[in-house]
Amino acid sequence: MHNRCSKPRSRYHEYAFWVLCSSLRTILYRMVLTPVMYDRIYADLRYTYDFLVEGDSLHVIVKNVTDLSQLSYSLSFQCPVNCTDKQTSLVTLQEEPLSGFRLKAGENSEKDPLFLILVNIRNKTAGNAPLETLRITFVDNDVEPSFGFYEGLHITQAVWIDHPRNQPETIYTMLDILDQDFKKHWLLEPFSEKFKANEGGKRMLKLTYIDDNAIVSPDRNHLMVIKRLSTCEGIQRYYRHFSVSITDNDVLGHWSEWGAWGDCSTVHPFCSRERKRTCLKSAFLLATAVCAGESSETEACKCPSG
Repeated sequence: MHNRCSKPRSRYHEYAFWVLCSSLRTILYRMVLTPVMYDRIYADLRYTYDFLVEGDSLHVIVKNVTDLSQLSYSLSFQCPVNCTDKQTSLVTLQEEPLSGFRLKAGENSEKDPLFLILVNIRNKTAGNAPLETLRITFVDNDVEPSFGFYEGLHITQAVWIDHPRNQPETIYTMLDILDQDFKKHWLLEPFSEKFKANEGGKRMLKLTYIDDNAIVSPDRNHLMVIKRLSTCEGIQRYYRHFSVSITDNDVLGHWSEWGAWGDCSTVHPFCSRERKRTCLKSAFLLATAVCAGESSETEACKCPSG
């Protein structure tokens, strides 16, 4: 079949058809294609995690959009069964005109299941045309502890990762929601677990609580989130979460009587002597006693002769 926009044999017709086809293509491009491209906004969304923890917030930065007032945002939700008003009222969206928006999660004392927060982003200048739907996992912080740690005992717990096949290279690591200084309080071996592209399998992480401070504090729960990062994207995605309990080993103690003064030093002319006392505990032999004040004191004394 002869293509009407192909070049005919006659030079005259060749030129005429070429001009006609070129003109038609230009007109159609300007009438149909160009307005679509002008109305389309390619928003580049930047955020650290694709999950939002109860009581926390998530900042989403919008790039490649000159005028952020062109965008509108709305929330919808996907729950395992039916979303309740208590669940949906936990999440609010606050627009930030200079950067994007921030998702905020309230708190309650109920154990909420995992559910998805859908942020629908639209272009107001193009009839509210949809641009992007952001899917964020809501993580409840009221879950019962899966296991417990005792401060100072260095107990190790196994945490398993089951990675599916046919995935890009993926790195798993862990986050303590209550304390961002993870390495100071926890030992994770290995600190991250990497699966090569298309590699699947089950691997174990060893988690140990190593912080042994001298602060009397009530027993507390820590929410741990395992996150995964694919090397083909820059977002740390939710894998699973669990809670652990921390039992403090510090108790309020009481001071012993001051010991006898030591000998006066022989450092002339600033001679001094020292005495000490001990912080005692009355119960819980594994605990560390904590007392207010100093365990030693010094005073000036008469320098020995000679």
